Amino acid sequence: GSHFGHVKAMYNEKGNRIEEAGPSTPVLVLGLITSPPLYAGVMVCNELKRFFDECESWKKTQKTTSKKAVTKKAITEEEDTEL
Repeated sequence: GSHFGHVKAMYNEKGNRIEEAGPSTPVLVLGLITSPPLYAGVMVCNELKRFFDECESWKKTQKTTSKKAVTKKAITEEEDTEL
């Protein structure tokens, strides 16, 4: 996605510094360039190369998904004009 950064610190809802957080655990993360939307998934990469590989894979998936959506929409519009 478009939200990334290097996590400098993470704090729980009580303001205590934590090293990890489980699902549904509210946290304050310091170090992100921008904040992701609520309920967005988070991917953690300990190696910079893996990060770039994952980003490339995600971009390819997004392009494929977008093409499928456009094709489906075009077919739907074509069907509508035939009726």
